[in-house]
Amino acid sequence: MYFFLVVGVCFAIGHHFFYSSLDGEIVDDQLRMLRWGTALAPIRIYQQVWATVRTRFLTVVALDSMFAATENPLDMLNLELLTKAKMAVAMALFGWCAPAIVIITANTLLVAPPEFMHENTTCSGVRSLNFDLEAAYTWPNGARQKGSGLNPLSPARYNDSSLDPAETIGYYDRPDTQVQILADASSVLRRPVTYDNSSLETCARGWNCTVRVEMTGPGYKCTELGSGVGSEARNLSQQSGEISPPFPFNEVLLPIDDLSYLGETREGDYSRPRTSEFDADGFPEDPKPRNFGSFRTEPVVWIGYVKTAKGVKRPLDPQKAMQGEDTLIPALMACEYYETNYTLDYQYVDGLQSIKVVERTPLSPVVNTTYLRGARDNRTTDQTMATPPENYVPYGNTTRYKKTATYHALGFLFRSLLYGNISMHPGGVTSNGDYFPAENLQDVVPSVFEDILFSLLSNQQWAMVVWAADTEKQVLFNEDSGKYPCRRSQPVSRYQYRAVTLWAVYGVSVLLASLGVTAGTIALRHNGSLRRDSRFSSILAATRGHGLNRVEWGGPLFDRGQVNHSVRGFKMGYGTAKRDEAERLLGNQVPFTFGFGGEIEQKGNRHGK
Repeated sequence: MYFFLVVGVCFAIGHHFFYSSLDGEIVDDQLRMLRWGTALAPIRIYQQVWATVRTRFLTVVALDSMFAATENPLDMLNLELLTKAKMAVAMALFGWCAPAIVIITANTLLVAPPEFMHENTTCSGVRSLNFDLEAAYTWPNGARQKGSGLNPLSPARYNDSSLDPAETIGYYDRPDTQVQILADASSVLRRPVTYDNSSLETCARGWNCTVRVEMTGPGYKCTELGSGVGSEARNLSQQSGEISPPFPFNEVLLPIDDLSYLGETREGDYSRPRTSEFDADGFPEDPKPRNFGSFRTEPVVWIGYVKTAKGVKRPLDPQKAMQGEDTLIPALMACEYYETNYTLDYQYVDGLQSIKVVERTPLSPVVNTTYLRGARDNRTTDQTMATPPENYVPYGNTTRYKKTATYHALGFLFRSLLYGNISMHPGGVTSNGDYFPAENLQDVVPSVFEDILFSLLSNQQWAMVVWAADTEKQVLFNEDSGKYPCRRSQPVSRYQYRAVTLWAVYGVSVLLASLGVTAGTIALRHNGSLRRDSRFSSILAATRGHGLNRVEWGGPLFDRGQVNHSVRGFKMGYGTAKRDEAERLLGNQVPFTFGFGGEIEQKGNRHGK
């Protein structure tokens, strides 16, 4: 009894330290931890029954209930037991409540709401773009990957300038078909196209990652040149000169006219074929015209569009909007094609990749010239003229020409999306939406192009796709990506230990156990300092008194169930048998037995109650 009290307290302390060690730790195999905690919940025993029967005469029914109280809680409801054996009932009740200690103490180790755990580490498989490697792309074949035999791809398609492979120099013809498909896909998805398993390749399963990458590529810089009914458009100031808008936006847009959008994106565009003079084999004749195959300028994207007044909710009823002049605001913006430095965040969340532009810094125009509207160069079929002509990018097997050709191919696909107009004829609109451009169009236009640009990362065959850890290594030819700094996070649940609750439960438990041990100690004294139990052999030895044989017990004596009902009301107790002096001495020992009132003597109960 004392041993189990000490062990129980030690287990309670161990329970506390075990849960304290888990507090704040990541949840891992929670069920196993709770089982260990439950196993450490202390155990209690009691020793009161024999002390009660040694000092009280109880009916057979009450004795039955007292011995069975630890097995059937309903036996504790016996009225006689509640009045004459309060301590035994209390100990039995504590025995039944002990499992609640296990339940409550186990509930002190909880799981806190999930939170994100962040760590700085390195990731593999991080891609970037390096357009300088377009110089490594040689028309028409280029190098092949040894394993698969794949050729690197370029967004630009070229024509041969000569039949002789040793002398031919590719000159730009048009965008490649595959990049055309990629541009269409990104415009439909309204985001960059990503490659399969990009998240698993870069970010481990179960983690979210953010990778910051810097790269240089083409981009559009947009400037608003006019806004409002009756306002005048400013000229666009470029590094190489000024150019006026190609249309009077205030006269063609709502509310004055019927257009809600007008995009002019082809002024000064590279045209094909480059010459009208070809030899018998279909190659340009020599000598080739001056500026043959050269990039003379990059078209400015001119966009006239209609904004809605502040406070007006979208979508609009087109008919009502067209009638209210104060609702619609015509505006004009121009977007120049620049080589741009990008700061990007690759975000891998729940197995999906997205690309966020953190910062874009325009560096220099792709072709630093200003288009001369109305001037014609009659020496080639492309009659575009721009100033200054010394800034033209001449065709040749150079990094500058190939990079410009790639930039131009991407820009051409983007500009093709924006070319055209939207007319709002009265009575002609039946859509349940409206046909007005996005409110933040000046921000949307560059991002649409960037969706096309960053979609190149989805195909390792593009010549400019490299590893971010080493931007001179093309992905196609280098399987080892290296490691690149990244930040990853994971939603985790942590253990939360409620020490106050555990010790409140254990405090009550230890107090009750101590009271039980005290009661057990007193009971031991009443039992002659001998520990008793309720095993079969102990009960059998205590029922050998001759007086018990005078009662018709029935039932078990004849293998017929319970004892006779008439016997159940007899009062019995445990003590020394009353006999003649000679009979009482049996081998110098005093016999103890169960018996009826008047047949036995109980210590401390001289009146037989």
